Amino acid sequence: MNSIRRNIAKKYWKELLVDKKMPYNDNCSYHFYWIRVKNRDSFMKKMTKHKIETGIHYFPIHKMKFYNDKKYLAITEKVGAEIVSLPIHPNLKESDVNKVIETVNHLV
Repeated sequence: MNSIRRNIAKKYWKELLVDKKMPYNDNCSYHFYWIRVKNRDSFMKKMTKHKIETGIHYFPIHKMKFYNDKKYLAITEKVGAEIVSLPIHPNLKESDVNKVIETVNHLV
């Protein structure tokens, strides 16, 4: 299963025309694959219209209720507002992966 995810991640790394994306590493399991986009909400809505599910799996810890201490961490909050996860599960067909790549490249 991990080798399938790694192959998808390698293809994303090579073919996605996004400046800020998860780097490829042979030792990673790629449970998630993230990219950063300027207007995440708009991007995610457009991906949904193309029938591609995206997610938000990383959230600044200092903004979580348990840790909330009213600190402002500008870089953390900027990245937290831009990061979005792409599909990378082992059941994706090659045509699905190609559709994700083509759609992302068209939208960014």
